[in-house]
Amino acid sequence: MEISTTSRRARRLGSVLEPVVGQVHFSPECHVNDVALGFDPSRGRAGGVALPDGPAYFASRGSVLGQVSGEVVAAAFGVFSAAVVVPAVELAWTRTDAETIRIARSDGAVAQLRRLLGDRPAGAERVRELLQRAAAALPFNGRPMAARSHSCTRGWTTDEFDSSEHRLRDRGYLDGEGADAHLSQQGRHAREQFEVATDEQMAPALDALGGDIEELFGIVTPWGESIRAAHGYLSAGPHDLG
Repeated sequence: MEISTTSRRARRLGSVLEPVVGQVHFSPECHVNDVALGFDPSRGRAGGVALPDGPAYFASRGSVLGQVSGEVVAAAFGVFSAAVVVPAVELAWTRTDAETIRIARSDGAVAQLRRLLGDRPAGAERVRELLQRAAAALPFNGRPMAARSHSCTRGWTTDEFDSSEHRLRDRGYLDGEGADAHLSQQGRHAREQFEVATDEQMAPALDALGGDIEELFGIVTPWGESIRAAHGYLSAGPHDLG
């Protein structure tokens, strides 16, 4: 399927921003701040990247919503299993509050960026200007917070994944079995339709950036490469999935 200009630009924008924005979840500085609030330290590493403690992750990411229940956080995240999110948030609120962990998260994220990119990386002011322009053009309806998805990391059980796989197979979306399971041609077409619908929602931001989007890519792409090289973000994120 031929990719439209809107889809191509939207997907590249997401890919370029992903390691710069998503590094907050893997920042050792964030994890240290979380430990000071009573959470467990990083729960291990994946490809040299430090992974966050579960309750601290859900509470810190959901803290932008305020002091809300685990059910509200689960509803905003969407892609995660509520059975994992709700108890994690409830536990987190026995250790800290939303405003405190939000500040800890923000401070930790900025600290890692400064450590890896320097205090004022070249083009930072221009990037802020461009991203503010793009964000101002997007509506807020139905977007309580940005949700990302990459593979089997969202708290669903093996049985739930197996059940979903059976449903996808019954609809003709999957070929192969077990570890060899993969999207069929029909499945890839269906997935692409969802991706295109998502891309089209970025049209206002892309229009707001206009020709300046290439300048944005040129400034931010090396930042993401530096962050990944220093294990500040995963070697492959959701925007790298084929």
